Amino acid sequence: MPKSILVATSDPAYGELLRSGLEDSGLYGVTLASGGSELLSLASEHAYDLAILDAELPGEPFAPLVHGLAAACPRMKVMIVPPENNPRHALLTGLAPHGYIFNPFFLPDLLDGVQAVLAAAEGPPPQPLLVHSALRAEGLCWVEDPQRAGQVLARLLLQTDAAAMLVAFEGKLWASAGSLPEPAVAEIAGGLGEWWQEGQKLDLARYLRLRSTGSEHLVYSTALLDQLVLALVYAGGSSLTRARAQSALAAEELSRLAAPQPAAEPDALDEDAPDEEALEINLAALLADMPPPDPQAHPEPHLDSAALEWLREEEINFPWEEGERGAGAEPSAQDWRALLGAADDAPRENCFTCALLPAQPNQHLTGALAEQIGMGIRQICMDFGWRLSGLAVRPGHVQFSVTVGPDGSSSSVASVVRQRTSERIYNRFPHLRAARGGDFWAPGCLDVPGIGSIPVETLRNYITQTRQSQGHQPSNGTVE
Repeated sequence: MPKSILVATSDPAYGELLRSGLEDSGLYGVTLASGGSELLSLASEHAYDLAILDAELPGEPFAPLVHGLAAACPRMKVMIVPPENNPRHALLTGLAPHGYIFNPFFLPDLLDGVQAVLAAAEGPPPQPLLVHSALRAEGLCWVEDPQRAGQVLARLLLQTDAAAMLVAFEGKLWASAGSLPEPAVAEIAGGLGEWWQEGQKLDLARYLRLRSTGSEHLVYSTALLDQLVLALVYAGGSSLTRARAQSALAAEELSRLAAPQPAAEPDALDEDAPDEEALEINLAALLADMPPPDPQAHPEPHLDSAALEWLREEEINFPWEEGERGAGAEPSAQDWRALLGAADDAPRENCFTCALLPAQPNQHLTGALAEQIGMGIRQICMDFGWRLSGLAVRPGHVQFSVTVGPDGSSSSVASVVRQRTSERIYNRFPHLRAARGGDFWAPGCLDVPGIGSIPVETLRNYITQTRQSQGHQPSNGTVE
């Protein structure tokens, strides 16, 4: 009997593409839903084996929709089409589906993925981690929102030498920040679930080689609360003493977030003090020492008539009008507009667009490599609280537009991006590290102020100059 699949997407063409591909195999029957309400209605009427959900469904927020679907159909498997092919997108925070479908999909891969999910051991779909009531009682409310917890960890990570920081609750990953790829973070979180004993109070340090990346790391973990563990992940050669000190500081900072603010105590009352209404005021006694209001006893000081003369309007010169009023110029409305707009021109945020080139001209940024670069830049911006306004990964270069705080600079942003994406690329593609070594990116960075694509001519000149400085022959001038 064919397995029944419920597909929810707001794109009818994409839905029909999934339906035809799945039904033509003869293994599945597919029902389409165009929105969240229709999805829940269909799921309540029929027991589907699998739901394929487009994360960008219109209507109610996606995460609560999936929670409601899982509660209504606990035996149904769930696969998600992530926004921008990013399983760690903010829309998916707190969700743990059975699988993902990436676009554009290759039909045999789609069929294999669906078959693998349906063939998995029967059981209820993973539920999002629910924070124990004890955490709320301890004041650790920031843990309730994984996105907020990730932002807190990202801020603390900047104060350490760690490559990543994560929080696990009851042996399961809850939030993380840093440059480690997702499989490595998941492997470390799984290790914490095995190593950490319930009720353990002492810190735990482990040196390990990750199966997913082959890299060596020091993992230093400490308990924030029973079953709530903070772990800092360092490079394999890091100092244990330094890791212990930084872990203690991070745990102390997190405890400050949970510390309740002392309530203001009411002013102490003097029980022996008489009631305000019972006070009697002797007005005559109070006024006895006041001088009489006699104008003759205190004559007005003499003022020169010149001191009482009002200044004429044309004699008032403001600092920004020097050189104009003196020449007899009339006040201009433009002057006032410039003055009023001065506050708006004060710098509040820095916006710029950066471009990076791969160190080797023959290294094309395509396929899985381009996907890792794009995901890496998005994750970095999320970790550091930068607003990513544009991202383009081309075969010959990558450019991205970001907005940072007043203290941020394009050079510091480019330095962080090149360092963290290089590490991400080498962890995912170890053969590139062996072949290239060091920095994956060419020296320097092209940055222009503002948000938007860099002009083609500017980009072409930068590529030519960079390749010539590296000793490579200039290309035919095309920008890929």
